[in-house]
Amino acid sequence: MFFFLVVLIFSAVFVQRKYCFVDFNNPQNSITQRANYWKSSFKLIKEKPFRGIGQGNFGIVYPSVKSADANETNYPHNIYLQIGVESGIFALIAFIIFVVYLFKEALVYRNPFVAAGFICAISAFLVQNLFDYSFFVPQTAITWWVLAGAVIGYNSSISDKNKRENGYIYKLIVCFFGVFLLYNLFSQYNYEQNIQKSYCLSKNAKYAQAIEAVKRAVKIFHDNDFSYYFLANLYKNKHKPNFSDLAVKNYQQAIFFSPQYAFYYYDLSKYFLTYGKKQQSEFYLHKAIDCYPGISKQKTGGTVQEKTAL
Repeated sequence: MFFFLVVLIFSAVFVQRKYCFVDFNNPQNSITQRANYWKSSFKLIKEKPFRGIGQGNFGIVYPSVKSADANETNYPHNIYLQIGVESGIFALIAFIIFVVYLFKEALVYRNPFVAAGFICAISAFLVQNLFDYSFFVPQTAITWWVLAGAVIGYNSSISDKNKRENGYIYKLIVCFFGVFLLYNLFSQYNYEQNIQKSYCLSKNAKYAQAIEAVKRAVKIFHDNDFSYYFLANLYKNKHKPNFSDLAVKNYQQAIFFSPQYAFYYYDLSKYFLTYGKKQQSEFYLHKAIDCYPGISKQKTGGTVQEKTAL
């Protein structure tokens, strides 16, 4: 019965998103795009197999190796490639050894239900991360490491006294991570509420109030590039028909936190061009082209014309 329900649920998901999976004529389908990310990842591993490109640098280096029909991304959508690209093959081998050790620890449990629970939890994470990279979400990363700690510590062969003493420490650590997780969840909820409020206010042309709502969101997550991009557009609308230095400042802040996104440069280039600032427009258009080969540039009669092949 349980197996039947699982198959039914997965079938429903597949039917709902079947065109994302099987329409290979669509360059935007999930499998095609992930294949593009993975090809680029192998190129980067080949360039720096041992040292990697550095933690968190995939999104910055990726534009230099991505194919023209690939989308922009911060991650290769595969945890194993992510580790191999950013930290090198030795780090990937170490991670695989650690995973094997977790399975080994889970398999020796006397209670088969506990063993099955841990093995299913580990397997679910590892399989899901064949097609994604969940570590960029703090809540998911914490869940994984708490799970790994639970697998290792659950069946430790220690004396009853030490077991009690370590049990208190273990509970304290779990409580700490629980509080940290709840704090992150609350912060994320508060951030999204402010962004949603700002979006509703902007639809009603209440730009000053919308800007204040986004600023509250920025105080929660100060390094979120989308917040600054949203602020830039709000300042543009608020200061129309005049040019807004604050809009430019927030565009630049968005670029600072996510320099791999071509559309930030592209939007800023168009904004400068709207007000006749051709030199600045060309500068940011060149930046967009460097990030995204699908953007082409032409100069005609002293003006910059952009056309995209997206």
